[in-house]
Amino acid sequence: MSSDMHLFVTVGSTNFDELIKYIDDEQFHFFLRNLGFSYMTIQIGNGTYIPKLIYTNDNNINNNKLLKEVKYFTYKTNLDKYFEKAHFILSHSGAAPYLIIHHFSTTKKKKIKTEIYKIIHIVL
Repeated sequence: MSSDMHLFVTVGSTNFDELIKYIDDEQFHFFLRNLGFSYMTIQIGNGTYIPKLIYTNDNNINNNKLLKEVKYFTYKTNLDKYFEKAHFILSHSGAAPYLIIHHFSTTKKKKIKTEIYKIIHIVL
C-alpha cells in the first residue's frame, strides 16, 4: 500500500457539515495517516462549517503523525483531476458522485474498504 495516498472528500452541492466536522479532527488525520494516506482534499459545497485543520507539509514539518497536506474548497467547475488523483473518495450518497466515482473506479488499482466504511457508518 502506498504511503502517499490521497483522500478526496466531496459533498457536491449539498450541505453535509456533520461529515466535514467529523473529518476536521486530529484523530481522523492520525487514522488516515496510519492507513497510508498523506493528502486530503475536501470539497465542502454549500456547507457553513469551514475546516480548521488546513495545513501543508511546510507548516506541519514537526508533526509526522498528521497528513502532509489538507486543503479545501467550495466548488470547482471540473472535479476530474481530484477524482483521478484520489486513491479513495468519501462522499454522500447522491447520484452524481456515485456515477462519477463509478466511472473513475475502473482505473483504480486498489481500494481501501473496511476501515473507511467504518467511518461512513459512524458519521451516518
